[in-house]
Amino acid sequence: MSKHFQRLMPVLLGTMAIACGQAARAATAPSAAGNDLELTEVLVTGSRVITNGNDSPTPVTVIAVDDLKDTHPTNLAEAINDLPVFGGSRSQYSNTGTSGAAGSPATSNNAGNVVNMRSLGLLRTLILYDGHRAPPSTPDGYVDIDTIPQMLLQRVDVVTGGASAVYGSDAISGVVNFVTDTKFKGVKINAQSGISTYSDDRTFEGGIAFGTDLFGGKGHLMGSYSNRHDAGLDSKQNRSWGRDVRTLQGDGTAAVPYFQVVGARQNNATYGGRINCPTGGNPATVAAGVYSAGCVGNLNPLIDQQFSSGGFLVPFVHGAKTGISLGQPFEIGGDGGFYNQQLRAALDMNQLYGRYDFDFDNGVHYYLSVADTLNHSVGTADYYSNTGLTISRDNAFLLPQYRTALTNAGVTTFALGKIFTSIPRAQLETYNRQVLIMTGLQGSFGHGYKWEANVTHSDGRFDVHMNDAINMGNFFAALDSVVNSSGVPVCRAAATNPLYANCVPLNPFGVGSESQAAINYILTKAAWVTKLGMDDVSGSITGAPFNSWAGPINTALSAEWRRLTYQTDSTALATDRANCTGITLNCNASTVLLNRAAVNNVAKVATTVKEAALEFEVPMLKDARFAKELDLNAAYRHAMYDRAGNANTWKIGMTWDVLDKLTVRATRSRDFRAPSLDENFRPLSVSFTAFPDYITGSGVATTNIRTENGGNPDLQPEVADTLTYGVVFRPTDNLSVAIDAFDIKVKNAIFLIQGNTPVYQQVCYASKGSSPYCQLIGRGLGIYDPTAAGATGAANAVNLWRQTFINLAEQDTQGADIELNYKTSLASHPLSLRLLSTYQPHLVYKQPGLANFDYGGVAFGTNGIQASPVWRVTGFVNYRATDSLSIGIMERWRSSLKMHADPTVVVSPSAGVKSVAFTNLNVAYEPKLQSSTKLQVFLNVSNLFNTEPPQAGFWGNPNPGQFGEFAQGDDVIGRYYTVGVKVKL
Repeated sequence: MSKHFQRLMPVLLGTMAIACGQAARAATAPSAAGNDLELTEVLVTGSRVITNGNDSPTPVTVIAVDDLKDTHPTNLAEAINDLPVFGGSRSQYSNTGTSGAAGSPATSNNAGNVVNMRSLGLLRTLILYDGHRAPPSTPDGYVDIDTIPQMLLQRVDVVTGGASAVYGSDAISGVVNFVTDTKFKGVKINAQSGISTYSDDRTFEGGIAFGTDLFGGKGHLMGSYSNRHDAGLDSKQNRSWGRDVRTLQGDGTAAVPYFQVVGARQNNATYGGRINCPTGGNPATVAAGVYSAGCVGNLNPLIDQQFSSGGFLVPFVHGAKTGISLGQPFEIGGDGGFYNQQLRAALDMNQLYGRYDFDFDNGVHYYLSVADTLNHSVGTADYYSNTGLTISRDNAFLLPQYRTALTNAGVTTFALGKIFTSIPRAQLETYNRQVLIMTGLQGSFGHGYKWEANVTHSDGRFDVHMNDAINMGNFFAALDSVVNSSGVPVCRAAATNPLYANCVPLNPFGVGSESQAAINYILTKAAWVTKLGMDDVSGSITGAPFNSWAGPINTALSAEWRRLTYQTDSTALATDRANCTGITLNCNASTVLLNRAAVNNVAKVATTVKEAALEFEVPMLKDARFAKELDLNAAYRHAMYDRAGNANTWKIGMTWDVLDKLTVRATRSRDFRAPSLDENFRPLSVSFTAFPDYITGSGVATTNIRTENGGNPDLQPEVADTLTYGVVFRPTDNLSVAIDAFDIKVKNAIFLIQGNTPVYQQVCYASKGSSPYCQLIGRGLGIYDPTAAGATGAANAVNLWRQTFINLAEQDTQGADIELNYKTSLASHPLSLRLLSTYQPHLVYKQPGLANFDYGGVAFGTNGIQASPVWRVTGFVNYRATDSLSIGIMERWRSSLKMHADPTVVVSPSAGVKSVAFTNLNVAYEPKLQSSTKLQVFLNVSNLFNTEPPQAGFWGNPNPGQFGEFAQGDDVIGRYYTVGVKVKL
């Protein structure tokens, strides 16, 4: 067997927990559920030479997969994210919508489950599968955990420290290794079904697996099939807290601090349509918190009214504006509209897996595994909304009395703000298929030398379909209608542009006023596919060529060649423009053809890396007065990237067994991450968004400005310096405590920078145009100095927001992982207690031209940064009440969260996000059967007390109901019941 497989002996009694990541001292380690996980020979993840897990200076954790699924039987990724070391991960909750977490439909991944260690970034945690690099499975370069075969997984190993010197790029915050039970024999069948206490988000999961020896035990064959169906939850309105429509409002200034709002509304758009001030115009006055009926420089007598059924105008009833600055289009209550985004994406997963092993007579071991995973997900976003549609007074559907009033006032057009609820909410339907093949040989030679050679091949295909994209040319043509000589509404453009000869006029006045024929006319289909590939060839030789006075010096020499490919083909290009001939209103030369569905093609691109590494473990002392053992571990890796250049990484670590009951360990490492192909070559995509313009708009949200999102081929690698150090104390056989501190500094960090972000705007304007952030903002006159002549005029308004990746200065984090394990008995039955905690007070982002932002303990941030509590704690209580009945309780708690990382931003004391705890209960019954068959029936209740997520509006997007309303990681489904059965034959 390869040197990768070694005896792991627990440092701590009890399950090896993520917080301290201890490796092993005994042959078995009690699991979270009180069962025993056999660890006679396991892969020591994080090293190629360490023969005893206790000698690992970098914390390593071993977690039984069955135990994870017992406490949270949804999917494996969500169960892993219950552990405190993970934060800011991507899941079915955080990916909802049509633009993906990174803001581009090209990377949309509605239901992807991607782990994020220490909230440092999704691409900074390396994912391994059976000790080898897992291939990217999403367009943005992440590894979706759902694509890793799970039916026959035995355990998950977690390295909570830098490991680039051992495994290469990406292992900055740590490594997660999914390990298969390659010796499984027999047949097992699992089936479970779940439903929320609100009778929604139904799930079903079933699977079957087998394993058998062949050829007298020389060969071994096993395989599995599993299916998971999750209906998801496509509306926040299905929850009472979602119907509250929570947002964060205010300016963040001393005069108008940010404050939490329940019942927020958008006063410039209603579901029937509201007549607004013209684009760029402001209300004339605000008295007693209510807009006046006039606009600066405008004489429209219909201002501040809304369309009701039949196209009749009625007064727009305002809500309270107390505490909100002049010009912000939000109120508390009133007739304004609000958004309704998806809560949890729907997901169907089918997975086939097979593996064959064979031992040749000469001691060479051969293996081949094949996995085929198909995920189908549906992400639902908002209704189409536009707050600045220009409508002509001679519109065919405008009632005569209003046309007359406008004519008498000398007004030819007016601005309409409407949320179009008759047009289906935008949906992205994705099909993600990945075929993963791994094959290799393992053997030995000489005096204890072992070798391994592995080949990994992956083909991934990510198909995205938007079946209800809006053809903006058709939409604007249908919106501008007139009455012909026969008294029939027709599209104005139909008379002059043959492209719109079949145009169906659209009535925008009132709720549900649009005919189905008009809706069918403006909707179209769009699709794009991203193809991902990876070929990886690796090999290693391990052995002990030398001996020191304290024992053998174990050494590993390894090499790897890897090639990644990326390609996007689209039927809806960002360069496609609407044909505006004959359309006199709303349409112009920059109007994209398809709304929220434009993605450019990317011809096949590739990156190749060649790597070589050396690692060794040197025993320094043994059975000395002040050291039972003292071991030194070191590694060095040289990588040659054809695009990112050369990289040198290293680590040096020490483990010191002071006494049998006390171990001290520390590691210092230099790690790195090369840019992903998505970061380099993300296809240009275009959307239209409304964000504040802090020069011409005084902070008022702009009207659906063009937003471009794309890659940056000039990116450089990230470099990280990591220090971990800790102690493990075992005062008794039943009690253990471990503390491991960490300090990670990422330099040249890569982030998606969005020009519409208020802080980047402010830096740009303060520099009067010299800041590099100004390149992310397009202005009509190109004036970025607010004091310059013409700067505040409408002609200088923002006409383009850019979003792209750039290398920033530094990202730092410090903290500690803490674990306590206690094992005892109650009424002669085993009882285990385990407490895992991560303390992470600082997560600092340092960017040029900006103050340092510390996101430790903050709910939201820019660039997709999600909740990072200072304290994350997970506790387990497991009790075997009888020989057949087991009871498990998991309690998960996080500390309270601040709203903003900028110390200059003023937030109301009541605006923070409160601390919260969620409780899971699992009851399992295993009857004693006469045969060798094992049967378990279980009931799991997640969020036992139906705790709601604390109020958490997001300052970066105050549109009511559109984003935020809860901190990522909080339970938003509510009490959830899962019943299931597990059979082992």
